[in-house]
Amino acid sequence: MLEQFSPVLPDNYKESSYPVAVYRWHAANPTSKAVTISVLLSWTNMGGWFRNYLRDFQGALNQGNRNHFRTESVAPTETMKGIVFDRNRAEGVENEWDGEFSIAAMESSGVEVTYHTEFLADGDGKAVWAPFSKDGKLADSTTSWVSASEKLGGAIAVRFTLQPGEEKIVPMVIAWDFPVVEFGQGRKWNRRYTDFFGTTGDNSWAIARDGLLHAAEWSAAVDAWQKPYINNESKPAWYRGMLFNELYVLTDGGTFWGRP
Repeated sequence: MLEQFSPVLPDNYKESSYPVAVYRWHAANPTSKAVTISVLLSWTNMGGWFRNYLRDFQGALNQGNRNHFRTESVAPTETMKGIVFDRNRAEGVENEWDGEFSIAAMESSGVEVTYHTEFLADGDGKAVWAPFSKDGKLADSTTSWVSASEKLGGAIAVRFTLQPGEEKIVPMVIAWDFPVVEFGQGRKWNRRYTDFFGTTGDNSWAIARDGLLHAAEWSAAVDAWQKPYINNESKPAWYRGMLFNELYVLTDGGTFWGRP
């Protein structure tokens, strides 16, 4: 089962502003034999895309985009591994399109994280699918280049084995750091989350780290908040679903609260 959320919480003006999506994979083995599970997450480097406002992204600019693998020990038995999606750009942040993405997962006892730093996102995907379809692992390729015009993708995979009756929750995250939001007549604000991660546009990895480290805590807080409303059968099911599903308007459009 997949649980996906962002840390939108009542009366919380810190984590609710974080540009991060958390994916918690709930796995269980009800059989009498050990089962090995692999999950792959891929992403396309969209760093230059926001310089073009066509609705279908057909004119997206890929020149200068580049990916790199990153790893960090965050605990004695846990190592964060992932891909940072950036582009060649001037130091600092001036425009809405200045920033980066990260995808990451946590390697720990019994959980292996493998990766493929860069591949052609609009190709056949063979570079990623061939090794993954064989044994659920990627090739740990660190090969990368700066895009001339091609779309660049990157991928990570988690692999773990469950013994009979065993259950496990494995988190993966997507985070992004694009500090500037621009309004009409050239007005620019820094988004709210920059109060906690700065305005340099290179902190998607740090945001992803918080997502991995606090995934269980945030999930429990979201459940505790939403449960009384979801279980209130005096309201129709469609209403209860829409009530929380539409919160993306607050996180996507409201992450620049009070940051002129």
